[in-house]
Amino acid sequence: MSGTSAQYFLQLFVRSERIYQDMTLALEMEEFKSGWAIREWVDVDIGMEFRGFIYRRKFCALCQYDYLVKVKDLQDSKKRQDIKSRIKNFYADSVAPALHREGSPFQSYVADFAIDTTGKCE
Repeated sequence: MSGTSAQYFLQLFVRSERIYQDMTLALEMEEFKSGWAIREWVDVDIGMEFRGFIYRRKFCALCQYDYLVKVKDLQDSKKRQDIKSRIKNFYADSVAPALHREGSPFQSYVADFAIDTTGKCE
C-alpha cells in the first residue's frame, strides 16, 4: 500500500479484515508479539514475494509467499535457482549483519523478501 500520511495508514490498519482476523486470534493467545515494518514503497509483482525461515541464525528454507499464484519463472529450475541465490545473498549481505549483532535477540524468525519490478531484491 502506498500513501502519504499517518492518518491514511492508521485508517487502513483499523479497517483491514486481515488485521482484524490476526488480532482476534492474538486475543486468544497467552503471549503474542507483533511489530510494524515501514519501508519505502517499491512495485512488486505478487509472484515475486517470498518467505524465508531462519532457525538459529541459519537460513533454512524459502517459499513463495502467495501459494495460490502460479509463477512462470518459478517453473524454470535455472530461474528458480537464480531467485533463491539472490535472496540468500541479500539475506547474508544485508539482513543477517543487521539482525545478528552481538547481544541481538534474533535467533529464529520468519523474514519476507521480494524482487521488485526493476529486479532488485528487497
